[in-house]
Amino acid sequence: MSLKSGTNAFHGQDYYFMQNPLFTADKFFRLAAGKPQFRLYRWGDSISGPIRIPKLYGGRNKTFFMYGYEGIWSFDPSPWMVEAVPFAAQRTGDFSALLAQGSRYQIFDPYSTVATANGRFSRSPLPNNIIPAGCINPAARNIISLFDTPNLPGTLDGTNNYSKGKNAQDTYWNHAVRVDHNISAKQRFCVRTNFTDLQRPENVRHSNAVGDNFYRYNKGFGFDHVDTLSPTLFVNSRYTLTRFITGFTPFQQDWNLAATGFSAEFTRQINAVDPRYVKLPNIGITGYSSLGGVNSRNNTTTDIHEAAANLTHIVGAHSLRYGFAYRTYLRNTFNLGNSSGLLNFDTTWTRGPLDTSAAAPMGQSLAQFLYGLPGGGNFPISGSYAEISKVPALYIQDDWKVNRKLTLSLGLRYERPSPVVERFDRSVRNFDFSSANSIQAQAQANYALNPIPQVLAGQFRVPGGLTFAGVNGQPRELWKTSQNLVMPRIGFALSLTPKTVVRGGYGIFFDALGVTNVHVNQTGFSQNTDLVASFNNGLSYVASLSNPFQLQFRAEAINAMNHPQFTAPNTAPNSTAFGTVTGEFAWPRVIQFGLKVLF
Repeated sequence: MSLKSGTNAFHGQDYYFMQNPLFTADKFFRLAAGKPQFRLYRWGDSISGPIRIPKLYGGRNKTFFMYGYEGIWSFDPSPWMVEAVPFAAQRTGDFSALLAQGSRYQIFDPYSTVATANGRFSRSPLPNNIIPAGCINPAARNIISLFDTPNLPGTLDGTNNYSKGKNAQDTYWNHAVRVDHNISAKQRFCVRTNFTDLQRPENVRHSNAVGDNFYRYNKGFGFDHVDTLSPTLFVNSRYTLTRFITGFTPFQQDWNLAATGFSAEFTRQINAVDPRYVKLPNIGITGYSSLGGVNSRNNTTTDIHEAAANLTHIVGAHSLRYGFAYRTYLRNTFNLGNSSGLLNFDTTWTRGPLDTSAAAPMGQSLAQFLYGLPGGGNFPISGSYAEISKVPALYIQDDWKVNRKLTLSLGLRYERPSPVVERFDRSVRNFDFSSANSIQAQAQANYALNPIPQVLAGQFRVPGGLTFAGVNGQPRELWKTSQNLVMPRIGFALSLTPKTVVRGGYGIFFDALGVTNVHVNQTGFSQNTDLVASFNNGLSYVASLSNPFQLQFRAEAINAMNHPQFTAPNTAPNSTAFGTVTGEFAWPRVIQFGLKVLF
């Protein structure tokens, strides 16, 4: 990006653009359906000129400034899927209207489960499909009131009775400032900074029980200094910092779980993991609109620092340029996933008369939700990482005017990028195919019970396991010391005649393999606690909507956010699937060459 500097005269501009249905035709079918229309407004201004402080700088030609601002507001009513939401009567537990559609809509009482022959379980029909008021879970009573009311005709049983656009609404602004100062006839410097902000609330519905804010921030700073040491030698030094932040914040974040009907124990469990996890749980009800948000809370911050010094030296017919640069890439990221848990309500406990009976098209899952009996779910505890890589570089370039007709451009660039390192060594590094495995003895015993002829029981082995950065003598770097990247550049321009010029070039380039393209592998650094509502097929229940993980939470799950202390190459928890970084990379290389004739 290049920013223009100010001058001794003030200059400026203002602008405004508008894309509005009053002036812009929208899509025919959107208009025919009476849907909201796209809108966009964009405005900005800039001003530049001198900064005159006579006592300090002597007036003109010393200090200048430039400032620019831009703002954007847009509304995009992108269509959302058609879903189902509860009827008014159903919100109080009254599903009697469904019985008019046929007996297949019968709801069965989950608390009437009894064991029958052949290992099956049976339930009694719920009289008139009406849940007694005293049986409705307190949290379910509060949560069901969050649903929007139907806004489409739908079917008689409530299918496809609701739709709402994505309704993404962007608010964006950007500030850019640059100040130039001429210290003397030989020295000058400039500083610049910029700030951008994008906020996009989207997917908003169901009293904010669904919806999130997508955000992006960009901040930058730069310093540039030029020193003319002689008429044939000058030095340009600079430092730049770029910070880019992006992520999602669900509108359900910091939800008052106690006021919603959840137990104090459930809130305590979540806070023990991480206070950032507190939100309305993600609630899925089979056949109905889900609650809890479309996107999880996540954030990625990327910083790029670069310091560089460049010298230009004119020696006769040679224009020499040489210098160095040092870049540092940092990336910090977390993703909380379904924080506060994912709770699924299906027809496991409300179908009948047997537990193997077919589920009703609608109603049974919503009734199970009102009873507060989840069919399943989980609570994820996700890993996070802070990674860094560095790239030192040197270069030299010679533009040599051999004669009036021929100019050669000869250059060489050298880089030695470092491997990625995670700040707290939270990463898989490789796979050791020969290390002892902690499951060896048990695996051999199990195999000996039913071996195959091709492998004798005494020969059965299960060696190998993951290795982790910084553990058991493993290096912290995720691969071996980086290669020396040498990149020659050759070019020429030859004037064959006053009207014909031939130009050509050849160069070798390497792609980056640090933070920009390769990230840590965190297999085993996240944990998932599964929800079990009943251990005896519904004869009794150990979990409820109000306190879904009262038995499943364990100390090791609560402590999973701490860095695991691995003692062997194969002790990563939950490492059932993985991909590893190999011991050494071959850097992606691009060779470019070309020839052009101008006449």
